[in-house]
Amino acid sequence: MIVFTAISGAQNEEALCYLVEIEGNVKIMLDCGWNDHFDLEDLKHLRRVSKQVDVLLLSHPDLAHLGAFPYAYGNFGLTCPVYATVPVVHMGRMCMYDCYQSKANEEEFDTFALDNVDTAFEKVTSLKYSQPTALTGKCQGITITAYSAGHTLGGTIWKIKKDPEEIVYAVDYNHKKEKHLDGTVLHLNGEVLEALSRPSLMITDAYNSLIVHPPRKFRDNALFETIIKTLQNEGGNVLIPTDSSARVLELTYLLDQYWTANHIQYPLILMTHQSYRTLQYAKSMLEWMGDAINRQFDTSRENPFEFRYLRLCHRYKDLAKYPGLKVVLASNVSLETGYARELFLEWGTDKRNVLILTDRGPPNSLARYLYTNWEESTSSQPAVDTLASAAQQSQQPAIKTTIRKKIPLEGAELIEYNAERRTRMEREAAEAALRAKSKMIIEDDESDHSESDEVDDDDMEELLSTQFDLYIKDATKSGGFFKQTQSYRMFPYVEKRKRFDEYGETLQTDGFLKSIHTMDHIEDGKGNEGSDIDMNERDDPNYNSSEFDVPTKYVSYNQDIELQCQIRFIDFEGTNDGRSIKTIVPQVQPRKLIIIHASPDATTDFKQSCLAIESMTRDIYTPAIGEILNVSAEIKFYPVKLTDALVSSLKFSKLDDYDLAYVTGKIHIPLDSDVAVLDVDKSEQANIRQPVFVGEVKLTELKRVLQTEGITAEFKGEGVLVCNERVAVRKTTAGEIILEGSLSEDYYKIRNLVYGQHAILLLLILIDILRKKNSVEKLHLTKPPTTSHKEMSTRTLRAVKPICERLLLGPKFHANTNKALTTILLSRNVTKNWYAAANAVPIAADVSSPPPLPPPAGDNTSYDSIALTAEELETVSMNRELLKLTRGGTYVDLYNHCQNMKNRGIKPNTKTYNLLLQVYHREGLYQECTRLLHEMIEHGIPPDLDTFNYVLLSTSFAQTGIYREHVWSLFEKHNLIPTPLTYEHYLEGFIVLEELEHVLDVLNEIIEKRFIIPTAKTFWHTIKLAIALNEVDLALETLFKFEKCYKYVLPSIYMEILRCCATHFHIEGILYCWKKTVDDANLIPDQGVCLSIINAAARNGKPDLATTVVKSLVTKRIKIEEEHFAALLASYVAAGDLRRAFNVLQLARDSGAEPNYVTAFPITNLIEKDVEKINDAYYTLEELRSKGRNVDVSALNAIIKACRFVKYIKETRSREADIHRAVEIYNQTEKLNIKPNAETFEMLIQCCLTIKHRPLGQQFFNEMRSRGIDPSSRVFTAMIQLTCTDTDYEDAFTLLEEMKSRNILPPITVYEAIVSKCALHRDPRANIALEEMQTVGYLPSPELFRFVKTGITPKSNMLNYTRQETETIENTNREPNIPANPELDMLQAALDNLGGDDSNFNIPNLNQDN
Repeated sequence: MIVFTAISGAQNEEALCYLVEIEGNVKIMLDCGWNDHFDLEDLKHLRRVSKQVDVLLLSHPDLAHLGAFPYAYGNFGLTCPVYATVPVVHMGRMCMYDCYQSKANEEEFDTFALDNVDTAFEKVTSLKYSQPTALTGKCQGITITAYSAGHTLGGTIWKIKKDPEEIVYAVDYNHKKEKHLDGTVLHLNGEVLEALSRPSLMITDAYNSLIVHPPRKFRDNALFETIIKTLQNEGGNVLIPTDSSARVLELTYLLDQYWTANHIQYPLILMTHQSYRTLQYAKSMLEWMGDAINRQFDTSRENPFEFRYLRLCHRYKDLAKYPGLKVVLASNVSLETGYARELFLEWGTDKRNVLILTDRGPPNSLARYLYTNWEESTSSQPAVDTLASAAQQSQQPAIKTTIRKKIPLEGAELIEYNAERRTRMEREAAEAALRAKSKMIIEDDESDHSESDEVDDDDMEELLSTQFDLYIKDATKSGGFFKQTQSYRMFPYVEKRKRFDEYGETLQTDGFLKSIHTMDHIEDGKGNEGSDIDMNERDDPNYNSSEFDVPTKYVSYNQDIELQCQIRFIDFEGTNDGRSIKTIVPQVQPRKLIIIHASPDATTDFKQSCLAIESMTRDIYTPAIGEILNVSAEIKFYPVKLTDALVSSLKFSKLDDYDLAYVTGKIHIPLDSDVAVLDVDKSEQANIRQPVFVGEVKLTELKRVLQTEGITAEFKGEGVLVCNERVAVRKTTAGEIILEGSLSEDYYKIRNLVYGQHAILLLLILIDILRKKNSVEKLHLTKPPTTSHKEMSTRTLRAVKPICERLLLGPKFHANTNKALTTILLSRNVTKNWYAAANAVPIAADVSSPPPLPPPAGDNTSYDSIALTAEELETVSMNRELLKLTRGGTYVDLYNHCQNMKNRGIKPNTKTYNLLLQVYHREGLYQECTRLLHEMIEHGIPPDLDTFNYVLLSTSFAQTGIYREHVWSLFEKHNLIPTPLTYEHYLEGFIVLEELEHVLDVLNEIIEKRFIIPTAKTFWHTIKLAIALNEVDLALETLFKFEKCYKYVLPSIYMEILRCCATHFHIEGILYCWKKTVDDANLIPDQGVCLSIINAAARNGKPDLATTVVKSLVTKRIKIEEEHFAALLASYVAAGDLRRAFNVLQLARDSGAEPNYVTAFPITNLIEKDVEKINDAYYTLEELRSKGRNVDVSALNAIIKACRFVKYIKETRSREADIHRAVEIYNQTEKLNIKPNAETFEMLIQCCLTIKHRPLGQQFFNEMRSRGIDPSSRVFTAMIQLTCTDTDYEDAFTLLEEMKSRNILPPITVYEAIVSKCALHRDPRANIALEEMQTVGYLPSPELFRFVKTGITPKSNMLNYTRQETETIENTNREPNIPANPELDMLQAALDNLGGDDSNFNIPNLNQDN
């Protein structure tokens, strides 16, 4: 029975708190939220049920999910066990700290204290994701499991399981990957997690049912554009309200990354009371974050939350450290309290400032009010237009708000406070003196007593803390000098007496506990009202700890705020929108659904959306606050009494903590009773049925079981468990286990192990029927055989065999059944061994004609002739015991068992040695295996094939092949016929030693000369070795042999070879393996392999292959990035298809990949230096446009760039730009319907730079500005270099300052051009520019230093000068102030003879000592 009660957060958007009652006696509370008003009236429903709660589960570390937990724990008696993930515990504590300090800064807040927060969160039990936790006590039988919800760090989807009932509680989850978090596992890779599918009850929210989010990329750009526009154009500050521990991590990481990438100089500040500790916790919990964060940490070994630009502020006055414009992320998101409210009230009256709301805020909050007004003002615009538009200046009416502050006392109030404080301290001092004096008197009195009556210090403190009558001598009544009966000490000093026990002097542990408590108090930041002051701040000389001792008071007053700031809403809540939840929840397919935490309209909308889906359940509930909802399944129970005969006939199988049995019987109601009775069904048809498999097999657990049994098991492909490279085990979405592979010993062994993971419910069919035959057979089954085994076995098998043929195996009788049944008949306990016999009979789809199972390893016992001697029977019995020890015993047990056999004079046989070899080879003890082999030969015990197989396999652990060759020589002497398994073990050692050539030679020999088919494992290991040695051709050659020997090769093998071929750009192997992997097996490689394949296709001119790979990535829902399109374009260029290459650029633009000149570089590389190719490329663009196709601007840029070095100058043997052709192509932009961008003008200016035509370059630069295109860093660089080619180079400094004003870091080439130009003209600004260059972090070359100092420059800077300046430089270089260097001259001559331009070479100055 399941009963649901909504305590808060149903049919509204208030805080979340719900109660689930299971089986009528276990009550589980889901979340315990509050808001930052902290109104006790909101907790009236929680107060009534708190003491009845048995378990509390917390899902997210914010107020809406755990805000009421500390108060309920301390005041409502909520003392039940609490469970949450580690981040929820730490970040939730920081959230409550920040809320308390925010309230304490505004009013006298005594609802709860920091000690209440600590006490409550110390009781929380931390869990990990996917960690099933069994509850104890009253909750026995209930299991809870936490799954990742996305949205927040440690955010949780809870699964509660009780027998067959499963409850999934999923609120505020996000399936989209973010900067610091991966999406929820509820909908991973487009599929619902199997563990969370088809629950009995799903509890979820519809908070965003009416909301549709724009793409994340648009939201990011809108945030960045708003911030930069406000700072640079509007000249205002930016305020972003956020929470203190949850979504703040996403915002800070996103903005710091943007600041780092763009070198923004404006301060980026995080202002919360616990900002330092929040980020410290984030740094220590990277494993809870997304894969991108962990890959970044693994690659750079730098903590991603070690921010470069983000600054922390813990107090309001700390903002004064950052004058000027700034961006501040402040708590709290509701704008009802905290630093965000203070900054909003201060900055809201300035129209230049911007408030960016990233969350709609709680209901009835200031943030929700501002969001509602913003939504109404933008409701007429489409969603994308609203997001892309500039921040609208708010036309808000005056907001009436109550301002609460804590201010220091001044004047008369301060004097009065100090007087009261002085009086209070004097009174406390007098009371302390009186207490000390009374304690002294008591200790003097107790000194007259024995040590056994001593009172401990704790008892003394307790005694003094209570009221009692104490006689104190009146000092005014003196009895005279000699009549004074009691002396009093002058000073209140108490000398404590040392106490001893049997261990020596006793220690007072209270002092240590107080010290530890004090240190914890300081570390938790509670020494100064929970202030978050780190050690660096305490070292600040301006830090003054006395400021917290200044007496303060709280004031409040009403004020009308005239809002003038701009307000903008950009959704960064990090939850699913309505479209997503309406897609995910139906895929979960819950049997019953409860919708919570949404407005009435959103609740109704989500319910109607679910009901519109035919496959969705009809049991959808939308409870109200306080409504008790019974969502139990309609199951009728009837009591049935089992007869003793039925119970005794049941055969129980163990499954986890349960004993299961299949019951077949007849129900009847006796005349004298109303209770139905279930009795044995004695009809023969009742015993004829197939076995039932109960239980769920997890492939990870099955892998561990297989490895324990010595079977190699690895996951390959899409969740396929490959065992010994022969058998594939996979699990369907319906939960079915499918075994694939050739029929062999491994197949049946693995199948039996899979059976062992289930509880197989069987009836003792044979025994029941045999008992009906005659008394002789019954005697054989119930008593141990005492006479002729052969006679009894023959008679019994004669009766059993037809029954097996009729009931289990059909017309064909399994060849191994004789042996299995005979083994059971020889055993002493038939019932215990019947399960093994049933397993020996294959029960599967292939039982019609199964091959005979091979006998156990080393089993030479002939079961056709059962007449064994007593000595042989003892050996068989000891071997059975030895077999058990090999599976679960230790080496000591094995040694003792062998010693027991030796002491009893039991002679070991081949099976005995094989069992020992099986243990030794598993541990790699090849020397011991070789010694046992020699021992067998010396004692006349013939080794068999299994013996040599074990020994050969053990030699693979040897570092050399000496042992292996020695064992192989012994194998040949015994004239045994090697099997494929023998060669597999023989070659394993050579594979380990990476002797690939020898392995291939042996493979060819056994296939072509011995006509033996090697095992699949041998082929696979050989292929893996070839891949590891980068021998792609040999790997493919081995694969082709593999295919000839086996009709079926696992797709995972093709996938590994495909990955190797892609890495080495082996196009033939890629084409072959792609067909086998993708076309035939319907598997898609990972993104990295696909990118390598596209690059290989680009190198070899295979655009069809590249297109196919890109389509497969789209099918897999993988976003196509710019690098994919670049490789696809290169493949078409290599094939000479420019038309499709241009189409790829437009396709990339439409897909949001933003192609640039790097993407189109293959086009430029193809057509440059050839005028005809440039013309053909342009005509291709015109043809595309005439057919109505859009032409991307990057295609035009590629053609313009190709004009840079198209003209060949014979005199100088160099190439110049064809500026006329470039300009003509640029003039066709309107005809081609292309809007030029910054790269277009960059290419044009680069062409002007090549021919040193500054006026034309300046004209292009001015036209770019007139079009409203902001110059990029490369445009500025080209323009400055072009300016330096002219004699008037003053504009270079203007452009440099403009770059810096735009927060663009000038590259080193800019500084080199300016410094060289100034040095040439003896301009003193050369030294200034050189110093600035070093300040920025660039290291000037020695040649540049020399040129600034002496005026001598290498030819590499000739591009920046006019012809007259070039002649001046050449004349200057001929000055004899630098001695000639023969080594430098030889190097220069060698470069000249090569015909290359040495401008790209950085020739060291050999004259300098350093």
